[in-house]
Amino acid sequence: MTIDPFADTAPETTPDTPAPPPTLPAGVREAAARPQAGPLTGRLVRVTLKGGTGYDAPWITIDGVSVQDALDQISGGDAEVTKRLLDQVAKIGKYFASTGNGASSSPAAASSGGTPAYQQAPGGEKRYCAHGEMVFRSGVSAKTGKPYSLFGCPTPNKAEQCKAQFLN
Repeated sequence: MTIDPFADTAPETTPDTPAPPPTLPAGVREAAARPQAGPLTGRLVRVTLKGGTGYDAPWITIDGVSVQDALDQISGGDAEVTKRLLDQVAKIGKYFASTGNGASSSPAAASSGGTPAYQQAPGGEKRYCAHGEMVFRSGVSAKTGKPYSLFGCPTPNKAEQCKAQFLN
């Protein structure tokens, strides 16, 4: 029996006939048989994999009874199963986000009505390039995690944009 998680109706069952137990795909059966951390061992390693930087990005935690077990799950014999799981979570996360049922990607934006895309330069400073008044931008670099402040060329054509002027 295949269950469609996106179906509008539940599969037909009657009180007299219990639903059959789910059939686990190959690879998942082996993972389910993996030893579990007991209350007395206290040993548990958790690896968290996140599919993006926003609050709305899907994420998965992989629990292991040891560091080696966690490593085996993501790079050993379970690596292909883990990749399939990641692909499915990304696919379902993307679908869910497209329905509009997810939360805003930023709690601050949701509570304050959003932040402006650009702020005013310190002291109201203005700079100009060949294409007119430059646009002040500031924020935190997604690549380096460091703050930046710059004046950027206003033309939308990247090939024609003047060099950005960074503030020190």
